[in-house]
Amino acid sequence: MKTFWDYFLIYGTAAIFLLSLATVMLASDSYYSRMEREYPILTRLDSLDGVITDFVVHHKHTYIQVDSTVQRLIVPTKNEQYEPEYFHKLINLGVSIVKKENSKDILLIADGKSYVFEINEDHYRR
Repeated sequence: MKTFWDYFLIYGTAAIFLLSLATVMLASDSYYSRMEREYPILTRLDSLDGVITDFVVHHKHTYIQVDSTVQRLIVPTKNEQYEPEYFHKLINLGVSIVKKENSKDILLIADGKSYVFEINEDHYRR
């Protein structure tokens, strides 16, 4: 027969686990909410030209910093002509990125190769 302390240990451990999980989830949500405020979505109207100096990938969303000054969010995009086909899988530090104003094309230049991705406007239409 289980004693009070057995139940206390079982349910106490479960409660600590759930509280820890909730804390981690809230911290993650807070972090990425801040990132979305600081990194405007790259749109057709933007221009961008430089070298990626920092980036974070979260659920196929890519938060990039170009030339240590410009910050942009690139929503999930892919080009099935490449392997890997997703933008967030090809991105790396030191990769050049070019995006002309009024264009949907994002050009990545990595290891002497050029990769073209199209901005996915479905993600930010409201």
